[in-house]
Amino acid sequence: MFKKSFAAALFSIILAVMGSTSAFAAEPASPEVEKALVKIEETNDKIYAEVEKTQVKAQTLYEQYLENLKKEQATEKKAQLTAEYERNIEALIAELDQKTQELTRAGVEKVTEAGITVEIQWVLYQFADREAWIDPIMVVGW
Repeated sequence: MFKKSFAAALFSIILAVMGSTSAFAAEPASPEVEKALVKIEETNDKIYAEVEKTQVKAQTLYEQYLENLKKEQATEKKAQLTAEYERNIEALIAELDQKTQELTRAGVEKVTEAGITVEIQWVLYQFADREAWIDPIMVVGW
């Protein structure tokens, strides 16, 4: 009986040691890599802030459009309001897309110099009655 419990305890300890040694073998990141990782986080935070700001603007624009649409009876005027809304919302999303692509491009250029491998990760966001793909940076490795 004692031999079985001793063998089980010994086996458990061996498994624990084997599983944990690889975690301690990882090299710490260099200061240059750490700075680059912080830069990626800052860039992504800027992108998320721009997305949130645009989502609020898009929702306000959509609510105003719906209000104005309810007030109008004439089909021509409704079509005009719809066309105006379409132009405005598309311009808003296009402006956001341009800003975020520029932020992403600049961020990728800076961090690849530090030896970090990154990808552009397209994320689908909701803007009032639309959806758009926006591109934050995702770290793959260094």
